[in-house]
Amino acid sequence: MPTEEEVIKKMIATFWERLPDHYEIHVASRGLSLREGIILASLIEAETANEEEKDDISDVIWNRLNKGMQLGIDAAVIYGIPNFDGDLKRKDLTNEENPYNLRIHKGLPPTPINTPSQKSLLAVLNPSMKGYLFYVLDPLKEKSHVFTKTIEEHNEAVRRYLKK
Repeated sequence: MPTEEEVIKKMIATFWERLPDHYEIHVASRGLSLREGIILASLIEAETANEEEKDDISDVIWNRLNKGMQLGIDAAVIYGIPNFDGDLKRKDLTNEENPYNLRIHKGLPPTPINTPSQKSLLAVLNPSMKGYLFYVLDPLKEKSHVFTKTIEEHNEAVRRYLKK
């Protein structure tokens, strides 16, 4: 049975083995540290299991960061709630003391919120560049999102989602 130290060393070695080639250089060219690139990739990973959407999620995050908007990623809010019970409440969404509350705090959270896949890591470097600012679950397609560029389009997509 491996020791805790051996497990941690193996996890770190695996991380470096699976990191895309020259990743640190590529994220630096986009103005991010390696740590920030991993954090951003973790947000992409948390927001969709749909591999085809990761570049669009990246596009939304990059566009919001560049505009100084809150990212509004509830998965990060949840990560910052000790003993989360599965019910995200209004008080959670307005809690300024939660440093992972990206509905209130601008920019990236203080740490990654999960272990990102290689596809999410690459999506950081390759956003779709479609100009998206918003997304909501698609009521007609399981595990898919509707991506929009304006708040009006987003609000209409939310209405369709809530109606369904």
